[in-house]
Amino acid sequence: AARIGKEVPADQILEIFRPDFAIRVWSACKEAGIDIPLRIYAYEDTDGKAVIMCRMPKEVFAPYESPELMSVAEELEGIFSEILSAVPGE
Repeated sequence: AARIGKEVPADQILEIFRPDFAIRVWSACKEAGIDIPLRIYAYEDTDGKAVIMCRMPKEVFAPYESPELMSVAEELEGIFSEILSAVPGE
């Protein structure tokens, strides 16, 4: 957007994943590879407050209906919860 002269907010999309988890996702359900890396979105709302949000791993991987993939998602839930809890004010 900035390249076409539009003001761009200071939004950030953080893509997070580890290679060992990627291999496990691909092994459990190849199609789920489209959803990795997982994302955390940070932006400033209209009141100037920082907002951090993401779709948690179980939500992202649920549509694939794979028990093995959901096992990986369960582990990732803990990691993402730790990441999000480290954000001040969250």
